[in-house]
Amino acid sequence: MKSILIAAIVSLGVSILFTPYLIRIFSKQGFGQEIREDGPQHHKKKRGTPTMGGTAIIIAMWVGYLVAVGIEWVTGGGGPTASALLLLYLTTGMGLVGFLRIAAWQHMGWFDYGPHYLFVGLVVGTSLVGVIAFGSIAGSLLPLALSRAGFDPATSSAPFVATIVDVTGIVIYFGVAALVLRGRLL
Repeated sequence: MKSILIAAIVSLGVSILFTPYLIRIFSKQGFGQEIREDGPQHHKKKRGTPTMGGTAIIIAMWVGYLVAVGIEWVTGGGGPTASALLLLYLTTGMGLVGFLRIAAWQHMGWFDYGPHYLFVGLVVGTSLVGVIAFGSIAGSLLPLALSRAGFDPATSSAPFVATIVDVTGIVIYFGVAALVLRGRLL
């Protein structure tokens, strides 16, 4: 339990401290929000701010996990677990696959995502990261919560987790799309 708290605190710290650095890097590369003139006036101050939440989340996850594993290893605990590494690889890999598929199909002419295809790829990749991370957390914590509430987690957690993850996945996707594509396609 201590390792989980350490990983969460380190990940939060990394995301808070590292995100401004990522914003500067992506701004230099030319990635930034376009704000429509007919939009709300208070949105105009966001013009040029990059939308890179998925990248910051992945970096924070990896750093938090590696710090927690390092502390466990130094204090005589176990090293990296196969299940945690699998989750990290899956989350990172699926985010990359989602982004690269959009970019590859655009370049090969298989589908036209329009002039903002990189941002569409960013939406897909970031959404996959968010859905996988949320699904893993819900899938591991919900049986514990059901058990504490006095329900049988074996019979009720699978359909409940599937429903929650499906609904939340849609919310995550449209939320990311609204943030990234506002001013470009929306």
